[in-house]
Amino acid sequence: MSAALTALALCLGLLGGLGVFLLMMRRGVPSPEVERERPASRERPSIGLVLAATALTLGCGAFALLATGVVGLAIAAGLVGALALHWVAGRRRRRLSRRVEQAYPDLIEAVISGVRSGDRLLESLAVASGQGPSAIAGPAKRFWVSVQVSGDVSASLDELKNAWASPTGDLLIETVRVAYEVGGTRVVEVLRELADQIRRDRNTRREVEAKQSWVRVAARVGVAAPWVVLVLLSFRSEAAVAYNSPAGLALIITGLALSVAAYRLMLMLGRTPTPTRMFTS
Repeated sequence: MSAALTALALCLGLLGGLGVFLLMMRRGVPSPEVERERPASRERPSIGLVLAATALTLGCGAFALLATGVVGLAIAAGLVGALALHWVAGRRRRRLSRRVEQAYPDLIEAVISGVRSGDRLLESLAVASGQGPSAIAGPAKRFWVSVQVSGDVSASLDELKNAWASPTGDLLIETVRVAYEVGGTRVVEVLRELADQIRRDRNTRREVEAKQSWVRVAARVGVAAPWVVLVLLSFRSEAAVAYNSPAGLALIITGLALSVAAYRLMLMLGRTPTPTRMFTS
């Protein structure tokens, strides 16, 4: 393979990978209005992320090109390398969100313990939240400072709700709001029922996700199997020559697009519905 063809393959893989990476990251940048409602949204890609994506794109593309000598596989490997950071960041966000959601039942139990020990409801909420994950503890500390400084409980609860940006957090805050404004002797019972309801919902969702996991596994196997066969065939010199032809390059690029579309469709079919916020302010 000529040096010009090699340089062209690397440039195409680099530009394509960077373009896809920046587009995927750009999709997560909310408008100012949405950002106020979803403060935990993804941020703009930093220079470090762009440089890391460039290095992965070049590395994966160059390795595939040197190993197989097929330009199409080099471009495909560059695109995969560019999306690797986006996939890892999304996986980390989902894991953090799941850990935060799982902390709410224990948080409610801590609020109940505080109320039973004689603390005020809002103080119990602030103290209990301060012992949770950072995504819950940070806004809770600002909430308690706001309550002490301004004395406007309703506005402070709205700020806390927007900072948490969680359906479960909305339920807890609205329950606390009603209990604070109306009062009554059944605050502990209501909070206990809310915690039990959240646990039941989490257990049901966990069972559904476990049963749907085979869809994700089937999607990954179905997408990876043809490319494994293609890589093995590309080690044969006559196959590499055929894949480096214009028709072969078009075949690989088309197959890559169809593989991505099929994978996204399989994930869409196997995705469980996520709870939506009903008490946004």
